[in-house]
Amino acid sequence: MLSKVLSEILLKQFGRYVEGLDSDSLHVGVLHGICQATDLAIRPDALSDFDIPFDIRRGHLGLLRLKVPWRRLTSDAVEVEAERLFVVLQPRKVQPYSSEEACAR
Repeated sequence: MLSKVLSEILLKQFGRYVEGLDSDSLHVGVLHGICQATDLAIRPDALSDFDIPFDIRRGHLGLLRLKVPWRRLTSDAVEVEAERLFVVLQPRKVQPYSSEEACAR
């Protein structure tokens, strides 16, 4: 049951940023509170929610790990670790200025 909870948390929070993250690719150590996945591709649209002038051409994440301190859950933080992150960015194509879009922001 706890392994399913850890998997769902990782999938819900990071599934929109990486490809290849599913319940089969996750390694869960419930007693130690660790859930991790390796060799993930960064989604090309991972930065689309952020207002930055770059697009992802390609990206790779070697390790994504979630550490949950079960015994001190109310006092300690849940840790998320990312290792071996490689991202190639390109400038976003400039859109013509639209005063309607600026007002909508």
